[in-house]
Amino acid sequence: MQVWLNDLQHLLAHCDAVVLVTVARVEGSAPREPGTKMIVTREDARYTIGGGHLQWKAIETARQVLKDGMRSPRMRRLERFALGPSLGQCCCGAVVLAFERLDVSDLNWVTTLAKRTMQGLSTVRSVSFAPMPDAVMLSDPEPGATDADCLLWDGAGFDESGALLTETIAPRDFQVVLFGAGHVGAALVRVLATLPCHVTWVDERDAAFPAPQLV
Repeated sequence: MQVWLNDLQHLLAHCDAVVLVTVARVEGSAPREPGTKMIVTREDARYTIGGGHLQWKAIETARQVLKDGMRSPRMRRLERFALGPSLGQCCCGAVVLAFERLDVSDLNWVTTLAKRTMQGLSTVRSVSFAPMPDAVMLSDPEPGATDADCLLWDGAGFDESGALLTETIAPRDFQVVLFGAGHVGAALVRVLATLPCHVTWVDERDAAFPAPQLV
């Protein structure tokens, strides 16, 4: 499962307003790829879109969206950051960040997306940035198009209010090879068991592995 979905569900279920920050487009060199997420609350920021001055500016912008969204439902915003000239970062490219204010009214689609991801299903999430935006839409991907991706369709330019963000949220099961079946290795395996990963556990001593649990 996408781990940010767990946090998003928990926060919205407790009636906390948050801003979901997404790297919507990358131009040239940038620290993270399109689709990367960060969650910003009034007091906290979870996950990272690359760190440095970019992340600081993103958190600042997200907190402003939180504030402005108290008067306007479905507050959304797109902003382009030139990493070198304006932020002084070593990456010389630029990124467009999408800011979405979410509250308990968004819990339904977040829960649906989380359930689909847990079931191993890829899902297309569509987000409008028009002046009077529609609710977030979820749909099945085209046949064969199940890999994660993120595209910003901006028409005449995202400042012209015609932008649409579409991203395919795909289950992420990453591979981990762990060497050593001692007490440290056993502890790591217990932690990894809570994550969406496949673990290959290697040790030349068969007796070092714990006995299989029968259920």
